[in-house]
Amino acid sequence: MVDEFVRTYIDCQEILIANLAEAQSSYDEYNKARIDAYGKLEEFRSEEVINPYGIMEESIMTLQVLELTFVDQILFKDAFVVIHCGDNYFKTKSSQYAKSVQWNERFNVYN
Repeated sequence: MVDEFVRTYIDCQEILIANLAEAQSSYDEYNKARIDAYGKLEEFRSEEVINPYGIMEESIMTLQVLELTFVDQILFKDAFVVIHCGDNYFKTKSSQYAKSVQWNERFNVYN
């Protein structure tokens, strides 16, 4: 009976040691990949250039104009939104005589 207990204990210990070795190996691979990713991120950050508007050069920014709800009861003849971003100029479609306007328009700014 004691021999069986000792054998079972040794078998479990061997399984635990194998599992720990596998876990350590997986952790080492993960850690190496994490360090490589951080290195690439730092390399990328050192190469990126931000313009005066805070936008990374050679990037695309999408602006979406959704809606306008007037808080007072004034009716506007033509409601529209104008966006200036660097040399880019955008204007939504006009909406006539409305207290609430929904445009749902998108504009891409190529930098």
